[in-house]
Formats: sequence, structure tokens, C-alpha cells
Amino acid sequence: MRITAPAGRAAFALLAGLMLTAATAATAGAAPPRAESVASYTVHRASAPTTAERDAPRTPAAADSCPVTRGAFTGFANCGTLILDIERASGIRETFVIGTNLQTYHIWQRFPGDSTWSGWKSLGGAAIGGVLLWDVTPTIYVRGTDFNLWCNRWSPAGWSGWFIC
Repeated sequence: MRITAPAGRAAFALLAGLMLTAATAATAGAAPPRAESVASYTVHRASAPTTAERDAPRTPAAADSCPVTRGAFTGFANCGTLILDIERASGIRETFVIGTNLQTYHIWQRFPGDSTWSGWKSLGGAAIGGVLLWDVTPTIYVRGTDFNLWCNRWSPAGWSGWFIC
């Protein structure tokens, strides 16, 4: 299932029996490294690897995971978890996933149209289910392993760190 919404609208979806909300009100914010709001976003599930990906050599940690490639970098998300793709007003794209170690990871274009991207970076935490957009600053949220909703907000100073939403 894929949900896509432009800025200024809210998307509501019933996924895995949970009501998930992703709002896109116009507020200021930033993605590494620039300050700007989110123009659009997409939420989709990590899917099973293709035959070629499944047959490629993989580490034991990646054996039960789904490959996610952005630019020149491939990371591994837990299959079935939600992946968040956002596009900023400038055209810079960013992706958030739950990795095989349950930490939240993200990767972003360094400039609009960048075909290489930044490389995967950990935001830490311990999450289940996937990453969703709370607001367009952006503030992302995940369901923690303690079943609380945890948020992490971007500002020009960097990521806030995880806090209960």
C-alpha cells in the first residue's frame, strides 16, 4: 500500500489495524543541510527482495530484511515496515526506514537531482512498524519497542533527539 500526499493536505490511512495520520501543514523546517518545509511525502511498505536481490550475497544480519536503495547506497529495512519518502520545497528528497537493528535511518540528496545521495545515517532509537511524518518541519515519529509514539524534530541546529510525542 502506498500513500502519497501533497503539501497542505492530510492523508489518513488504516494500515495494520492502526490509524496513522500524516499532516502537511505549511510550517518552516529543514532537511540536512537546508532549512525548508516538506512539499510532499509518500509512505509505503518495505517489500520482499527481487530474485536478483535475494540471490545476491548478503550478511546474516540482512538475511531477513528488504533492500532499500537510494542513489549509490543500499540499506536494509525490516520487511513489512513503513518507509517514509519526503520531498522538500527545493526538490531535495529524503528517505526514512527502520533498520534491521530497529534503529531509524535516513538518507538524503545533497542537492536537487543528486544521483549519489548522502549515505545512510542512524537517528538511533528502537522502533517497530515504520517511520511516519508528524508535521512538515519535518518531525518524524515511530512506534517504539515500548509501544509509545516517539518523535524526532529537525531544525537548522540538527535533529532534536527522540522524545515522547
